[in-house]
Amino acid sequence: MLLPGLSGIQSGVAREARRTAILRCRTIDFMPIAVADMPEPTYPDIPAVERVQPRLTLYQRDDCHLCDLALEVLALARVPEFDSVFIDDDEVLEQRYGVRVPVLRDEASGEELDWPFDVERVRAFVGR
Repeated sequence: MLLPGLSGIQSGVAREARRTAILRCRTIDFMPIAVADMPEPTYPDIPAVERVQPRLTLYQRDDCHLCDLALEVLALARVPEFDSVFIDDDEVLEQRYGVRVPVLRDEASGEELDWPFDVERVRAFVGR
């Protein structure tokens, strides 16, 4: 029996219960298998891709206007992924890069590009 003024609420509750039941049925039908139980997919025609560490590192400081400019130059030069290291709390890096930051370092060759640099210099440095 519906109480006067509550028919909309009761029908809303019934509608929500029906929707929940449907969702539960769909969830059960498409229950995922545990990832641990699934075999690793193999693709013989596609070579495996390994995670490559960025070969470039930008040494910089917090609140460094020149470092912000260097980041803009790297973006304009479309430099591939690089690591960013803040030297502020590291005494060894502070001694090495103190007044030179920002410095872009090629980890593979050990070469470094000191500020100031522009898009052309960065592209030449990265293209080696």
